[in-house]
Amino acid sequence: MKIYTDDSLNHFEFWSGGADRADVLTSEQMDQVENELEQLYPDGIEDGQLNDLFWFESDTIANWLGFDSFEQLEKFNTEGEKYVIRFDDDSEDAVEVSQEFDSQDDAEQYVDNELEADSEYKEYTENLEAGDSVDIWICSNIHNDDTYCYKTLYIEGDGE
Repeated sequence: MKIYTDDSLNHFEFWSGGADRADVLTSEQMDQVENELEQLYPDGIEDGQLNDLFWFESDTIANWLGFDSFEQLEKFNTEGEKYVIRFDDDSEDAVEVSQEFDSQDDAEQYVDNELEADSEYKEYTENLEAGDSVDIWICSNIHNDDTYCYKTLYIEGDGE
């Protein structure tokens, strides 16, 4: 006998690896996944298929939610999105300011008002010559597409 139920994804009882993955998602994210599933499976989905989707296709679920991978989604839900500042002059590896910022705006304000006084930045630029440039990047710890070159700073001085 088949029994069909019409229930919210938030109330579904996942098991094994499906439960582990489902526990990572917020209620709002579960609602988004439910909307995707309703589009993909207008006649419904069997419970084993649903559990397996969460267990073995978790990257697909993360993609529906705007993440590149399930690991990225999990990091976002546990740590939150943070922004860091990196600087590089194309001659060395990029250096990252140790401070994290809660928003892009906070990171930009730091660059505009405090970066040149930052000890890591000072140490990085002390061997550069006048006229050299340093690209200042603002990077998301979650979404790589949120990484962008905020500005280029030029080293001032007489060149000696």
